[in-house]
Amino acid sequence: MPRLIQGVLIFIIFACCTAFANNYRRPSKITTNCCTSVSAAKVPYTIKGCRLQNALGPCVQAVIFYTKETGSFCADPKAPWVKQKVRMFRNKKAKSGKTTTSPR
Repeated sequence: MPRLIQGVLIFIIFACCTAFANNYRRPSKITTNCCTSVSAAKVPYTIKGCRLQNALGPCVQAVIFYTKETGSFCADPKAPWVKQKVRMFRNKKAKSGKTTTSPR
């Protein structure tokens, strides 16, 4: 009988340790802060800066424009107006000697 109780206690301790270890290792929520879709439409607000985003699932290749009025927009990097805006910010950056085009 004592061997049976000892075996049950060992099993209970093992089960508890395993349950706690699994909960500790697993994050409760993972969020993604990136563009998952893009638009080719022009941004109708004042653009303060931009950042290029590479495609790495679930994120898509995009240009993120930062505006004064409403925050950020995800734009299609293949759209002609987006290419022109990015070129403008790069030229501006090169002239000023800054290392980033995002507003921080």
